[in-house]
Amino acid sequence: MNRLSRLKPSSVYLLLTAAQSFIFALVFNAEMIYFVTEINADPLQLVLLGTALEISIFLMEVPTGVVADTYSRRLSVIIGVTLIGVSFLITGAFALYAAAFIGQIVWGVGYTFTSGATEAWLADEIGESAAGPVYLQAAQLSAAVGVVGIILGMLLGSISLRLPILIGGVLMMSLAGILGVVMHEHGFRPRPRENQGMFAPLSEMRQTFSQGLKAVRARPLLITILLITLIFGAFSEGFDRLNQKHVIDNIGFPTFITLEPVVWFGLISLAGTLLGVLVTGWARRRINTESHQGVARALMISTGALSLAVIAFGLASGFWAAVVIILGIGALRIIRDPLTTAWVNQNVDSSVRATVLSMNGQADALGEMLIGPGMGALALAWGLRAALVIAGCLLAPALLLYWYNLHSPAPMPEAPHDSSPQLGQEKGEPSA
Repeated sequence: MNRLSRLKPSSVYLLLTAAQSFIFALVFNAEMIYFVTEINADPLQLVLLGTALEISIFLMEVPTGVVADTYSRRLSVIIGVTLIGVSFLITGAFALYAAAFIGQIVWGVGYTFTSGATEAWLADEIGESAAGPVYLQAAQLSAAVGVVGIILGMLLGSISLRLPILIGGVLMMSLAGILGVVMHEHGFRPRPRENQGMFAPLSEMRQTFSQGLKAVRARPLLITILLITLIFGAFSEGFDRLNQKHVIDNIGFPTFITLEPVVWFGLISLAGTLLGVLVTGWARRRINTESHQGVARALMISTGALSLAVIAFGLASGFWAAVVIILGIGALRIIRDPLTTAWVNQNVDSSVRATVLSMNGQADALGEMLIGPGMGALALAWGLRAALVIAGCLLAPALLLYWYNLHSPAPMPEAPHDSSPQLGQEKGEPSA
């Protein structure tokens, strides 16, 4: 335990993201099939589960981000991981739509405590420039350990769909306890407390949020990033909640072998995860996360390909064609979050980093809230295929915003970034 308590910040970040990836991989496929087959949710109810999640994120994202900037990123992350574990236990304990609905709300609140705070903690501990490659390294490692989670989820889900959900909840709460030992906070400097008294915390949070808002207004690129994230949120809610039901209801599974749906989706996720390892490895070698234009170009190309792939998935009628498209969609999406985080970090000061990253998460939630229920209603009225095709078309405005930023001058940083080794290397460590 003493050795664990001396882990470097980058190692703690990799441990946290890898453990979460394993647990999410364990839970996700079983949970989505659980919603469809045991809770018997229709397309609109499936999307409303996502809407409940996103409403809680929208309402809590900025307040929890401000807490991370004002008091402690570390404490915020530990609280968030604990709440996510609680949400899994609520969902798996009762095979009721109401329990699933409450579980999604608790998950959303827990996510907001980790969103922004985790990435901001790492950037404070090792510097913005060194953090960019670690974000991509974490994405690659997370994809690799996700393989184990998917396999275990298939095995447990074939016994009972509730089993991997409940085990995931216990593991997530255990992870929170481990973080309490290994996660330290030396680089973070809380904002000076100018006020005292019972309303001082609210005043400090308001001041931090105001600073974050000023940072966004002062940087047109940050506004663009928030708009792109809102668009991506609108797309993702329709796809994420409806794609498995589309396969189950409209496409079907091969008949040459009899496997449970959780096993089929687990195998698809397994293949997607292995592909994700290759994609993130390529991205770490080829994309300069300190370059404004390099990140913007990578995001534009991947988003254009993603739009076409989702449209093709909505039109697909054969199982194997759908599988190939799903794998492509997963590979394109897996690099988006670390690249977007690195893009934000290029343009925001440390004192409000978690708040601005949380605003980005809130933009994603807003997009899902505004469009999600409509996508569910559309699927009921016109069918799942039409809803998925429209979801792919929703990404078109993001391409225009990327193109505009590629042809605009690169923004000047507010302060010099720390020097760092080549992409994919951390100070003092060989490349992975």
